Parts: sequence; structure tokens; C-alpha cells
Amino acid sequence: MTNRSGLLLTIFTADCLPVIMIDPDHRAAAIIHAGWRGSLLKIAAKTVSAMTKKYGTNPASLFVGMGHRIGPCCFEVGRDVWEPIEKEEAYEGVVTRKANDKGYVDLYRLNRIQLIATGILPEKMAALEVCTACHPEQFHSYRRDHIRGQNMVSGVLIQNE
Repeated sequence: MTNRSGLLLTIFTADCLPVIMIDPDHRAAAIIHAGWRGSLLKIAAKTVSAMTKKYGTNPASLFVGMGHRIGPCCFEVGRDVWEPIEKEEAYEGVVTRKANDKGYVDLYRLNRIQLIATGILPEKMAALEVCTACHPEQFHSYRRDHIRGQNMVSGVLIQNE
């Protein structure tokens, strides 16, 4: 996160969820790599808290964009991932269980619920509804291709005044 103009913040993702936050009131921005580990640790919500402490950000003023990621149609995970999510009442609908101790997780929905709980207004959130695994012509997917190091980049830049 930063409040410096002209500094490009970037992250690399393949199937994980890129989350960009912009605070227009304090000219601050953040970018988060929210995979299943970070999402379980509430990394996006912790970033809102960090922006509030460092820049005085009001969560209700934040604009949030969430990008391409593996969708709940393809994001199959084991019990170690879906069980902690399923235990949280607030996360209803985030996990679709299968019979063999596997489940499907919706990273977008999980992070959206966490961000709304911080005070971010739903109408100030936007998401690209595209599954990286379902669109090989557009996106790399580690889960689909099993090739490491082929990532996509997302970024945010505060322009000079």
C-alpha cells in the first residue's frame, strides 16, 4: 500500500484473486494477492485496517476492484481449506461440498464478505466475473496447466497531481 504518487504497485497471480483498493480522500492505494491462504487469514480486511491506521482511510470511502481468478466452478480444495471457511456462519454459500472430502471455494465471495464486514460499501465494489481455469485463451491457470512461473500482473498507480 502507498500514498506516494508515481509509485506503481504490482502483484503476480495465476488463479488467486487480485484485489485493488483506492482511497480517493487520502490519495492512497493498496493491492492484495488473495489466494486461499491469505483469504483464510483475512488479508484484504487486514489491509483495510492497515490503511485506516496509516492514512486515516474510512472504509466507506474505499473503492475496491477484484480481478480475474479461479472461479467456484473450478477451485477444488481439500478439507483443510474448506472446513475453516464452513465453520464461519458469515461465509454461507462460499463452499460447495463434494462427497469425497473435497469442496469448491468462491474466493471472490469470501473476500467480498470480509470486506463488507470492514465497512466497505457493496456499491463501491466491482469484480471481473471471469474464471482463469475456464478461459485458456485469455488466462494462465496453474490449477489447469500445472506450470509454475506463468503469472499475470495486476497493478495500481496514484497519478501525480
